[in-house]
Amino acid sequence: MNSQKVRILSVLITITSLLVFTGCATVTSHSDWDTSANFSALQTYSWVPGQQPLTGDARIDNNTLLDQRVRQAVNTVLTSKGYIKTDTNPDFWVSYSAAIEAKIDAVTMPSYGYATPYVGPYGEARYDYSGMWSGSTTSVMQYDEGSLILDVADAKTRRLIWRGTVSDVVDPSRSPEKKQQIIEQAISKAFSEFPPQ
Repeated sequence: MNSQKVRILSVLITITSLLVFTGCATVTSHSDWDTSANFSALQTYSWVPGQQPLTGDARIDNNTLLDQRVRQAVNTVLTSKGYIKTDTNPDFWVSYSAAIEAKIDAVTMPSYGYATPYVGPYGEARYDYSGMWSGSTTSVMQYDEGSLILDVADAKTRRLIWRGTVSDVVDPSRSPEKKQQIIEQAISKAFSEFPPQ
């Protein structure tokens, strides 16, 4: 193994640490519900009337593109589950809220030194690899995580009966099509446990 191979090995380890970072980019989902609610009686739904409450984050507030994508994805998922959207006397109300939070991830990997060449006792070229495992390197990455909270409330009592939460890394460079796809996947994952079994 020469110094060029050692450099290649170091590059591969750096790439591996980046892949570990991108592992945090997967959508995570959680849900909670009122165990006393009669979900089998729910057939029709409507969105909570009015505009989205302001969050103080310019990336979210008055973002009609985000609002349209979320509502379209929710409508698609609920329709696929057999629920009917109505403007009058729904069985349940649907609403959502969004937030973006700065996050930091750190990954510590063993650091590799370079092989030191020297001349052997018979004049031959040799390499000292004792510095190969010379410590560790910590890589830090700062990123934004977006969270979407989806609420279902009983239309008669206005009581929250189900909540789904999804989170994913926010990447502003994604295309509109990719943003739509990720929102659809996230909302589908959130509603995979609605109605609760």
